[in-house]
Amino acid sequence: MSHLYRKYRKKLHDIYTSKSFTSSKDSGPLVQVSYTPNKELLFVINHVFMPPHLPGKSDFSERNEQALFDHVYEAAQEFSDTLPSKTRHLWLPIPKLLKRFSAYHTHLGLSEADMLESMSKMRVGDVLAFLVRAQNAGVVIRHDTNFAVFEAFELSPPAEAVFATRGRLLRSFPGPAVQIPIDVFKDSLFQAELSRFLGAMSTDPSESTHGAKDSEPSSPTLESSDPPHPRYITQLLTEILRGMGGAAVVPRITKRVADDVISTESGEPWRRSAAWLLLRVVIQTTLQRQDGGNQMFKAFVAFVHAKILHIGLQYDLPSYLLACMQRKTARRLQKIGPGSSSSQLKFAYGAVDKAGKVLNQRWDLANTAQTNSLGSTWAPRKLKIAADTRLTLYNGMDYLNQSLKTAPLPLSAHSFSPSHRPRFIGADNFAQPNFKELKEALFSEDNFIALADFETAVRDDLVHWASRNVSREGCVFVAARIREYSAAALKAYSPNPELLSIRVLTLFRQWVELDRMAVDLCPLLAEFSPEVPLNLFHHLLLRNKEWIDELDYIEKYLKSRYSKAVPGWSVFSDTADSTSFAVRYFDSDQRLQGLKENVETAAKEQKAKKFKEVAYLRTQYLYLKKSAEKEICRCQDTKNLDVFECEKCSLEEQASAMKMRVFEWPLPEDSSMAKLVIFELTPPLPFVIWREVTYRLLQDLDTSRDSVQQHGSLLLCNYPALGEYYVSDARFPRILGVLASSNNTETWDDLQSVSDATEKTVCVVHGHTWRQVTIVFLSTTL
Repeated sequence: MSHLYRKYRKKLHDIYTSKSFTSSKDSGPLVQVSYTPNKELLFVINHVFMPPHLPGKSDFSERNEQALFDHVYEAAQEFSDTLPSKTRHLWLPIPKLLKRFSAYHTHLGLSEADMLESMSKMRVGDVLAFLVRAQNAGVVIRHDTNFAVFEAFELSPPAEAVFATRGRLLRSFPGPAVQIPIDVFKDSLFQAELSRFLGAMSTDPSESTHGAKDSEPSSPTLESSDPPHPRYITQLLTEILRGMGGAAVVPRITKRVADDVISTESGEPWRRSAAWLLLRVVIQTTLQRQDGGNQMFKAFVAFVHAKILHIGLQYDLPSYLLACMQRKTARRLQKIGPGSSSSQLKFAYGAVDKAGKVLNQRWDLANTAQTNSLGSTWAPRKLKIAADTRLTLYNGMDYLNQSLKTAPLPLSAHSFSPSHRPRFIGADNFAQPNFKELKEALFSEDNFIALADFETAVRDDLVHWASRNVSREGCVFVAARIREYSAAALKAYSPNPELLSIRVLTLFRQWVELDRMAVDLCPLLAEFSPEVPLNLFHHLLLRNKEWIDELDYIEKYLKSRYSKAVPGWSVFSDTADSTSFAVRYFDSDQRLQGLKENVETAAKEQKAKKFKEVAYLRTQYLYLKKSAEKEICRCQDTKNLDVFECEKCSLEEQASAMKMRVFEWPLPEDSSMAKLVIFELTPPLPFVIWREVTYRLLQDLDTSRDSVQQHGSLLLCNYPALGEYYVSDARFPRILGVLASSNNTETWDDLQSVSDATEKTVCVVHGHTWRQVTIVFLSTTL
């Protein structure tokens, strides 16, 4: 096909250069075609458009880069003529910036004399940009009214970052920004030293690169293609300037930058032009400081692409390259919104349209050439199909015979016994018979499938199951599921924040249904705060829409609960008054009121018995004392006489040893506190489950108040006077929310000497202050 391609190229050239190949208006030749585009144009196209096929080594040269400068400067001048008069003033600093930029950039680096001249001529609103090539850095100086603003940033990113990124790099510009007073900047000595510094830095190659670390580079290509680290500009220079002024607040931009590192030949690898990046950044940041500037920048970039495309049409560029330029120019035009002038769009669309016509002409010519070539040579009747499809292997018979005689290799059979656990999907997942199997699956080594099944069941089926199982047993069962899932998911999902977010969401999705059942069984709970903060879930990382919908469901439920609750009422409050849950529940529950009467009746009976015991023991005491008075002590007459051998001393010792146990009234004197104690003796099971699950969930997320743990204090369940009335369900042992005395004085266990015993000293009031505590140290995980 090579002869056909050469024939096609020659015929294409004849067509393009002929007078008959004209535009739709017959205004002359559409394009003038030259055989070979110059190297400067190819450099500009490669670095501006980045076509699929790029050079295998660096194509940088002073002449090539100067051509890029000239293209951008000429485009800026022509672009200015297309702007409306009311917005043309926004563009005035750009041509001046580009003209100076081209002046002080030479093949030897930055020209100190030209930089010094440009700085001395700066006026308010002027901008200068410097390409410090040897340091891989760009420096921008802006002349404001009272300050000179310096911006610095890295140009070419590290090769490792380019290789590791799919698509384009997301970069922010500028880097550090500082400002100094304008009178300091205008000082001739300052400008001379700054010019000398930048000139030296632009030619003095830096030995510090991104790859110069303790670790070895991942590949030789990375090591050889890494650009210098810009620290001498972005750190050293900016810190020197910061000492003369301070940090500057400047508008910043984020760009999706395309770059590549290509090294298929010897020499330096191909990298995208740092100058083209610097020019785009300084133009965009300059225009962005004014209203409408960002839209103007997009229009200018599209104009530059269209101008280069228009120039490229005058050369015999390969079709793939021309198509790439056309499409990228069209894509730039799509980014331009309303507000662009018609002359800008007309020029750009004209270039795209001309490129499309050229490509269509080439395609039609190739089809015609192919059709003509097939028409003259295609003769299917002359084909020798049998001869052409017969394969002859002259020396292969021995090999084939040997292969056929080879005994087949013995096959060893292996039995496959996969360890498969049943899936847990659907409403039956919350049925009691499957709980044991699910628990084993959740704590197995490979439990991710079981966790996912459980999470799916919670999301899809729990609400239906809970609506049919509003009961004490339903509350117990959901609480058990919360405990088992929490422990298994925490172990499997740590430390992945996204999976831990799903764990938190699944736990509180179950809590919602537990809360709903507890409120149905204990309506008073609806008047109290649900305790879960509305902003608790702001830190979660959720990707799927299903989980986001679940979060929305939870937050809407919490807002509904808060709207019905009385502000400030909390079940975790230690106060006992008319706003306490325990007091309000006691006042509405006849069972607890009857229990309180039983406790008080029994206490009165015990108190009456204690009075009789006091009277009896006092009588015995007085009898012993009187009997001792009648006797004579013999301890003084006989040495080493045992006390009990002396009758008088023996009687007195017996009287002194008489003691009796103090009776403490079992309930506090304060009626509200007494109601609280009675309530905690036998609270409703749904409330107990709700309170403990809620508390432990909040402790798990470290949002609850600090738990109070008093080891050595008297627990209500161990208080002898009320121990027989204390009820704890074995299906859900009470660990949190029980009462303990805050003082260590065990009045009920005191012994009173009968010599001082009276009814008031033996029968005392309740001496304990009760509050909610945890009775054991627990992990913060359920």
